[in-house]
Amino acid sequence: MAKHHKYTLQIVWTGDQGSGTSRYDAYFRDHLVRAANKPAIEASSDPAFRGDATRHNPEELFVASLSVPHALVPAPLCRERHCGDELRG
Repeated sequence: MAKHHKYTLQIVWTGDQGSGTSRYDAYFRDHLVRAANKPAIEASSDPAFRGDATRHNPEELFVASLSVPHALVPAPLCRERHCGDELRG
């Protein structure tokens, strides 16, 4: 039987300064990324798009989502084959 994975997130825009998106410079790009039973991620647009540089941006989170599996999948294989033992030395 095939395994099915379901991921549900909520994006909450927190950048309204009282006039919505009436003008491009009238609102912050801040938002929260929420998943059930986990801490919210405070995010914003990239600073090139008027975002807050102190928060994660969607581009960074996308790169992380692609990078983590590539970093973690080989770990059990290396452990079984003792890869890197010479590096721990």
